[in-house]
Amino acid sequence: MVERSQNQDFEGRFAEEWSIIQSNLKKPSILVMGGSGTGKSALVNLVFKQEIATVGGGRPVTRGIIAYDNPYLTIYDSEGYESGDEDQTRYNNLIFGFIEEKARSVDTAVDIVWYCLSGPSARFTSRDAEIIRQILALNKPLALVITHIDVTTAKQVEGLTAAINEYNLNAPIFWSSIDMNLKFDNGLDQLHEWSKERLDESRRFSFIAASNRDLAAKEHSGAAIIKQHIVAAFAFGFAPIPFADAPILIANQVGLLARLSTLWNMSSLKDDLVATGGLEIVMANIGRTLSANLLKLIPGVGSLLGGAINGALASALTYALGIAFNKLCRRILEDQLAGKKTDILKYLDINFFPNIKNLYDEYKKNKSSPSKI
Repeated sequence: MVERSQNQDFEGRFAEEWSIIQSNLKKPSILVMGGSGTGKSALVNLVFKQEIATVGGGRPVTRGIIAYDNPYLTIYDSEGYESGDEDQTRYNNLIFGFIEEKARSVDTAVDIVWYCLSGPSARFTSRDAEIIRQILALNKPLALVITHIDVTTAKQVEGLTAAINEYNLNAPIFWSSIDMNLKFDNGLDQLHEWSKERLDESRRFSFIAASNRDLAAKEHSGAAIIKQHIVAAFAFGFAPIPFADAPILIANQVGLLARLSTLWNMSSLKDDLVATGGLEIVMANIGRTLSANLLKLIPGVGSLLGGAINGALASALTYALGIAFNKLCRRILEDQLAGKKTDILKYLDINFFPNIKNLYDEYKKNKSSPSKI
């Protein structure tokens, strides 16, 4: 009965923390623009390595602009323009009217602009340059992206790049290809990094969470989150807590798991990747083990410390839990991207819980304070 009560307490706290984090996320907004047929929607999916801009999956926010929303990110996909002064004038009015409208609120303002140019067309005009200058004058970071590089000749790329450089635009140029085997010094990895660095810290977190491209960046962000919670856990040293009251300590760890789950977008896992349930089931198992079996998980702790959780123990437990869960999330996402079916509950038994014990021992052996992580 006590075990069930503790488990329910963990699940309830997690659901509450998760809800608070989701409601407080600051979503970045990216405006994608360019001529018809330049591959704007494909670029979005390629950069984030997941299907964000889908046919029929967006919502019209104004005539000519579709928004693709998820909990972490908003993509504004503008219609392509054709040649002709009348069409291009209408396109200019559409774009700048939209940017002005969204700028009225900091929560909806456009953060970054990706301007697409088709490589095979090898075409860059004074009208393109004019639009880009006007956007840059609004202090909007803008990147030029030459798309369809996999079907573009070297001569076409050289000619298009030369045409762009004639206008001395203060905007970087990146290349995009659907061929994952092609690697460039100015490719999608670099566009992803450039975009991330143009966001403030709160929006950068959401950008990283929305993306499956740079898993090392996700894990690094997770490590920073873990360190914050280790510092908080260390404060328990000033008021030792009996193991019988372990759920009080776990309040800090619940917040840690909720933040890491958000970072890794764990709620997006497909049903067929989990043998017996979704995120709720995973958290129920973690809560059951931590709340009811803490002493069994790390044998000898109770007798060593006289049955009290002090600051050193609290920080060691938090370190072990956070690092193990951060690595588990990366493993799950890597398998998902590789098309493997994943039994997360099996991973908990084989990888996660044993790792907590090993990481706890590592921390106690090598770390004397959370500031050294």
